[in-house]
Amino acid sequence: VIILVAGFNWTAEIDKALEDPATGNANLKVYHKTVTQDVENIVTLVRGDLPKLTRKAVAPLIVIDVHARDVVGELYEKGVSGANDFDWLAQLRYYPAVGDEGSTVRMISTT
Repeated sequence: VIILVAGFNWTAEIDKALEDPATGNANLKVYHKTVTQDVENIVTLVRGDLPKLTRKAVAPLIVIDVHARDVVGELYEKGVSGANDFDWLAQLRYYPAVGDEGSTVRMISTT
């Protein structure tokens, strides 16, 4: 569940960063800094004094956050500036579904 919610948040933040075409991809650069800080924060947390079960629950987030950071960096470097850019559509994107439908993972235009 933690990883799924992280995926929802990551997708929503990138969608938000790509909303305004007038800003180009400057918002991706800002979000990249945020994700980089998130990685540093979670590494610090895991290195700290945590109960074993909490550490096991939180440690996988490092992998997820590092991947998120790397993808955001690649999107920025490739000049992605819109939600319909192929390089963004080619990513696995996570969307919560309405009602009791669960969640949806999308890549390109498939579900």
